[in-house]
Amino acid sequence: MNLKGTSFASFFDFLTQRFGPSAQTQVLMAMPPEHRKAIEAGVLASSWYSVATFVSLAEIAKRVLGPQDPHFYREFGRHDAEYGLSGVHRVMLRDGGPLKVLEGAQALWRQVADQGRLEVVSTGFGSASLRTYDCAVSALFCDRTTGYCQRAAELAGAKEVRIRKTRCSLNDDPRCEWEICWSEPASRQ
Repeated sequence: MNLKGTSFASFFDFLTQRFGPSAQTQVLMAMPPEHRKAIEAGVLASSWYSVATFVSLAEIAKRVLGPQDPHFYREFGRHDAEYGLSGVHRVMLRDGGPLKVLEGAQALWRQVADQGRLEVVSTGFGSASLRTYDCAVSALFCDRTTGYCQRAAELAGAKEVRIRKTRCSLNDDPRCEWEICWSEPASRQ
């Protein structure tokens, strides 16, 4: 599995925002040489990179910078939503409501990952089921997805967003699945 360089750019921004300008260097110095070289050669937003390099980067960052933080990857997911939805994908926020933004994440998945897929299914007013298939790589992706979807819904105007993981392919389930529910702002009800 490969990821676009935008995933790395967002993660480096998260590290800098949360831990300061030296965070990236601290993490790179702790990485295995084969993964560090791939990053030090320069990460381009439009290029593809090994998910193994990303997992190494994220796991080492947590170990070096956030060993006591059980929500490290979830917070990165929240940051990733802000990073992406305030940039080139901000148009998704204009197209209407939390469900539309979450549905838009399905297309984004195909742009940033060359394997797996995200499926969003409405389960009623103010609720949806999120499912990922064929991408069980690491628990960090589950936590990142949790944080991303929660924050994306909030950025789209959702209030009182609650998200709960109900299945995980790392536990031999056929897919990862989350239930997400929210209150709509008064102007959209």
